Parts: sequence; structure tokens; C-alpha cells
Amino acid sequence: MKPIMFWSKNSIIYKVSKISNTLDDISADIFCGINTDSEYLHKLSLSEEDAPETPYKCMGLNREINLERELVYPFIDSAFSNEYAFHPSTYCFMLPYEIKADGLRKGCRLLEPEELKARYPLTYARITDFKHNFKHNSTSLSSADYSVGDCKLLQYINTPKIVVSDHYSLQASFDAAGNNLFEKGCGIVLQDPSRYFYVLAALNSSISRVFSEICQNDRLYNGSLNPGVLRR
Repeated sequence: MKPIMFWSKNSIIYKVSKISNTLDDISADIFCGINTDSEYLHKLSLSEEDAPETPYKCMGLNREINLERELVYPFIDSAFSNEYAFHPSTYCFMLPYEIKADGLRKGCRLLEPEELKARYPLTYARITDFKHNFKHNSTSLSSADYSVGDCKLLQYINTPKIVVSDHYSLQASFDAAGNNLFEKGCGIVLQDPSRYFYVLAALNSSISRVFSEICQNDRLYNGSLNPGVLRR
């Protein structure tokens, strides 16, 4: 009977770092989450009354508001563990963008104020009211007020993806519908959809815990999860 060999942590890190095939090789894209720093775009929860006239509750202002549902997306809270599958979220996020529905990588366009006013008057009124009455800024509404910047996640709305968060260790979940927004963590869209569950299992395995240490050795990891860590 051959003796059982136990590898040291450093040996495991060395062997994994020498694997030539990377997640980047099989991915169509790896990207960061959305920036939620804009004061004009609100994190929402569903109204307790579930009333059609005020379906959402603004978390920051602690008041019920009404918005067009087409501009509201489910929002994943990375503070909760989401291994393999997402826990149902009560949070939403308003996003005044037009998302094209076709293709793996969608086109996205920030709606200008006049177009927002004509097509989505409730959302326009909400943002304008916030600017005038809470920011005490009487200037006309500008699209720069509610832009989230160059966010690659918007190009993959409604595209199936893996969402990886750094919850003490890597935790990966599969978003089959692809319509969830997230702030912290990274999204992964694969070239071959049949590989999603294999990659999901690998990212949730104990071996993935060495990713950050390999990237620390390569000076790619600064303490927070980023696409460079996963591409490695």
C-alpha cells in the first residue's frame, strides 16, 4: 500500500499556478458589478402593501415611490451567502437605460432627460424631484446626473452568467435569467453555455481558495475581488 501523500499549501499554490488553461481562455467576458454611488439612482425594496400605485420603497429616503417596472431590476446583496444559487432578493435597483434584447452582448443606452420624460414620466419625476427638493439644485436634469458610467454589466443584462462574490472565500452563483444586478463581485459569461455548471463547481470548490494567493504573488490582488483575479 502506497503511503498517502499530503501536499503543503505552498505546493498546492505552485501546482495550480502552473496550470496553463485559465478561466479567461473559456470566457466571453469577465467584468465588475454596477456602481451604485449615484445619489439619483435608488436602491429599492418591494412595498409591504404591494400597492400598484406605490410598488417600491426607497431605501435611502425611507418612503414609498412609484416607478415604471421596465426600469427596475432585481438586485443581489453580496452581504448574504449565495453559493450555487441566489437567495430570493427583496431588493431592486432603478436603472434608466434602454437595453437591447438580442445577442450575447447587448447594446445599452442611457436615456436622455426628454426621452425619459416622454416614455417613463414616473421615473423622470422621481429623479427630478430628488434633484430639486433633496439636492436643492434647481438646474435642469442632465443625463450625467443619473449615469452609472461605463458599466460592462449592462451589456450582459438578460444574458446567463456566473456571479462571483468574495464572501470570506469565493462563492459563485448561476444567474440563469441574467437579469440580476450586483455591485460587489464579478460576472462571468462563458463562450460555451454547456460549461457553466462545471465552472460553477470549480469556483465553489476548496481549490479556488488559492486564487487570491496566486494573484498576490503575481501582484494582481489588492484585497478585493476583481476580473484580473478570475482571469488568472
